[in-house]
This record gives sequence, structure tokens and C-alpha cells, in this order.
Amino acid sequence: MNLDRFLKIRKPLEFWGWIALSLFIFVSGTLVKIIDGMRSNSSTQNWEFATWEATSIIAILLFIPLVLYFDRRFPIRWSNLKIAFPAHLAFSIVFSIAHVSVMVTLRKLIYWLNDSYYDFGIIVNQYFYEYLKDIRTYATILAIIYLYRHLVLRLQGEASLLGTPDTNGTQEAEPKPERLLVKKLGREFLVKVDDIERIEAAGNYVNLHIAERVYPLRETLTKIEQQLDEAKFKRIHRSHIINLNYIEEIRPFENGDAQVLLTTGTPVPMSRTYRSQFVDNRW
Repeated sequence: MNLDRFLKIRKPLEFWGWIALSLFIFVSGTLVKIIDGMRSNSSTQNWEFATWEATSIIAILLFIPLVLYFDRRFPIRWSNLKIAFPAHLAFSIVFSIAHVSVMVTLRKLIYWLNDSYYDFGIIVNQYFYEYLKDIRTYATILAIIYLYRHLVLRLQGEASLLGTPDTNGTQEAEPKPERLLVKKLGREFLVKVDDIERIEAAGNYVNLHIAERVYPLRETLTKIEQQLDEAKFKRIHRSHIINLNYIEEIRPFENGDAQVLLTTGTPVPMSRTYRSQFVDNRW
């Protein structure tokens, strides 16, 4: 699978990747517990070992989207480590409480269905014990996320805008960047800003679509909009900016929204708010 094809199906692959990793942890963890139980002549039945592993993993999976959302709000970088580290440390407590609450609820339900009773123990003591495990789990999840992002960025290439230096010392408007510097697998190359077909918001990044390739840029859509030439680029949606030179057709809808069809064949949504501004400006 080449990189471009991977990027098109990235989201479902990421989803099933978490599922596959969880299944591996469930099977291996359950087998280890069963073997340990046999060695110690434990009276715990095999379905109980499986229940303990399954409920813990299911509860973690449920809250991974929340971890991803929180990390987008407080990304861990050297520049904001003093803010991000305590924020994640505090959030790990919330993560642990949520994880344990769902896990214990599921266990009690499963034990009840098996005509048995699950005893969690003294809540305060057990929560502290579980948190010691959950903070390691939380750190592992973040490590997986950041390692995965690093590998994708290395393969995909990360872009940065190159502005034209102001040499006359006047207070004129800041010149618009004409080129992008793309760093990919240790190499650097330039791409013309005019070749950008569309820009799409993606968390802490915006994705620049250029000739069937996607380059992430660490910037917000609002800030990138301010840096681009408004005569060439227009925002048509809270998550989309398009290059006017690539517009093939605008298809209006009865509710006031519209769809912009690019010359590449890509449809891009246009919200009614930006559509009215788009028409009034008479691009």
C-alpha cells in the first residue's frame, strides 16, 4: 500500500488498528492470567479471568477518543510543556476514574448474569491501586499516538510557509508567502503556494492538498487564511479553504448551503454563511 492510498483510508485503518492491538492484549493477558491461576491452584474460573481483561480493555477503548480530543487541546511540545504536562497529569486522573467506573460496572453486570457477585473491594484503596496502573496505560496510549504521528509525518512530509523577507523597512502590509518548505524523510523541497488546491482543518494541523498529495502544516485554519492571498484563496466552510483557480462548479442547495466541485473532481462543502460572503464579494 502506497502512502497516498494509506492517507485516504487512514481513519478506518487507525480504528481497526486500535481494535487489533486490544484483541492482542486481551488474548495474551487472559492466557497469562489463566496460566498463573493454574500454577497457584486458584479457584478463579477462566471466564472470570477473561472478564477482567475484556472489561478493562473495553473501558479503555471507549475513552481513547476522549484522550485524542484532550491531546488536541493540550499537545505535548517543548514550547508548552509547563502547561501540557500538568494538564495531562490531571486528565489522567479523570481518565482513570472513568475507566474504573465503566470497568467495574461491566464486571458487576457480567458476574450478575453468571449468578455470581463481583467484589471491587474498598473503593478508595482500589481506586489508588487502579490509578497506578492507569497512569502507565495513559502514558502508553500517548506514546503510541505520538510515535504513530511522527512516523506518518516523516513519510508524508510536513510543510511550513516561506514568507518573502521585508527589506525596505517600511510599515507596508506583510507580504504573502509564495512557497512552502516541505520536509520529508530528511529531505527538503519547495512547493508553490499557488499549487495548493484546497486546505482542510485537521486538529492541530491543516492539511494542504496538492496534486493528490496531502501535506500537514502546524497551523490553524484561521491563521493560514490570514497569511494567504485573499484574491486567490477563499474560505467556504469552517473547515475548508479553496483555491479559486481550481473551481469547476458551484452546486447550490435549497437550504442555503452549496457544494464546490474542483477541477480535480473533489467535492468540497460550502456553508450558507460563507456562501453569502462568497457571492457578495463577487470573486
